[in-house]
Amino acid sequence: MTPEQIYLVKESWEKVMPISQTAGELFYDRLSELNPGLFSFNPDHVEQVKKLMASFNMLVNSLDDPDTLTPILILMSEAHIGYGVMEKGHDLSYNAFSWALEHGLGEQYTEEVRSAWNELFNLLSEKFETQSPTIN
Repeated sequence: MTPEQIYLVKESWEKVMPISQTAGELFYDRLSELNPGLFSFNPDHVEQVKKLMASFNMLVNSLDDPDTLTPILILMSEAHIGYGVMEKGHDLSYNAFSWALEHGLGEQYTEEVRSAWNELFNLLSEKFETQSPTIN
């Protein structure tokens, strides 16, 4: 990610944090609309939303520190594997998260901000692919 993309993600995340519970609920609601059977956990569960937002908070706050960022990316990808999220699920997760950001940030979710978040999800996706077991 470029320094500008990191800045845009961090700046937009600061605006999401005060509405993090709502943003997390928007994410899970949208994900359920896109694919109701994708996850085995209850998307209405308040604790799951808190975990999601805490994970992203850690991730966003580590973007400037590759030594911290890489282990967080690995942990998040391992968690997704544990949830049974395959490539399709990962794409749906990004689409749902982007949708939640758009609805939470409104006009502040510009094309540049969207692109920066897309880059962050690309990092997650790359780490997810390197952590996923090979299916023969």
